[in-house]
Amino acid sequence: MMPHSFFVRILFLVFTLPVIVFCQSTLRGKVVDAVSSETLIGVNVVIEGTSLGAATDIEGQFRIVGIPERIMSVKASCVGYEQKTIEIDFSKSKEVATTIQLKATVIEGEEVVVTAQMRGQIAAINQQVTSNTIINVVSEEKIKELPDANAAEAIGRLPGVSIIRSGGEASKVVLRGLSSKFSNITVDGVKIPP
Repeated sequence: MMPHSFFVRILFLVFTLPVIVFCQSTLRGKVVDAVSSETLIGVNVVIEGTSLGAATDIEGQFRIVGIPERIMSVKASCVGYEQKTIEIDFSKSKEVATTIQLKATVIEGEEVVVTAQMRGQIAAINQQVTSNTIINVVSEEKIKELPDANAAEAIGRLPGVSIIRSGGEASKVVLRGLSSKFSNITVDGVKIPP
């Protein structure tokens, strides 16, 4: 035999379910571009104040069910378009069909600042261009700008230059894969060991 509380719950459900199910409306429609009338894919359409919503499919169409039968605000939004909110009275009809037109908008990003190289690097590039023997030049100012621990790390950024590390820090410079004994390095005209 069924308990009394279980029987009361079943009766409650049987009598209230039709009221809950039949007091809801459906919204279907499509979203198009206001100028070209092309259908828009992936537009979010939501019923404001509820958790109901949908996104337009590949044909620009959407369908939302279970909407309360009263005047509700419907908002459509998409990247690159102005969002649009319209009022729809769902108490007049169980199924409402609409077409929402969105206007294109411009998306502004943050300002980007481009700066020129410092005087020292410009002089180094000019020296490299006018020389018959020099291939790469790195100015003192450019080396100071780099986040390297020492000059060997900075020079290791040049093409054809490798570095040998000792204890994690660059200690020797290798040019074009040759041993350091084949390299001749001068700083301000003074020969130094590679």
